[in-house]
Amino acid sequence: MTEDRLRKVLELERAKRFGDRAVTAGLDAFLKNLTAHDGSQLSSEVYSRIQALPVGGYRSLMPAKRKLWIEDLLGVLKTQANQAVPPHLARADATATAATNSVATGAGVSRAAANGTSRAATGGSMTPPPATAT
Repeated sequence: MTEDRLRKVLELERAKRFGDRAVTAGLDAFLKNLTAHDGSQLSSEVYSRIQALPVGGYRSLMPAKRKLWIEDLLGVLKTQANQAVPPHLARADATATAATNSVATGAGVSRAAANGTSRAATGGSMTPPPATAT
């Protein structure tokens, strides 16, 4: 939620052509408030990028540098959002993985069927079929 709010502010700043007009008090005040109150909810990568701003803050950057900084941070936020799996998909993925693992490991298959000694595989006998010479 916090990173989503940050993303929206950064996108607005981009739309306003990096003029430090996305929020009333300026982006520096927004970032200071965000890190002070919600810093623990930010990923370490996002937090470190905010802390890496020069001492003078975002407002001290030239517009071209502002653009680079915002585009970089938006890229990080986008990558993290793409890697995050919504809970309902995580459950579905876990179920699919468990099903795949049970098939791959033979779970739910009789020991005889798994090693080729089932009656169907051996023509009715419980012994494995004889090896054929090649």
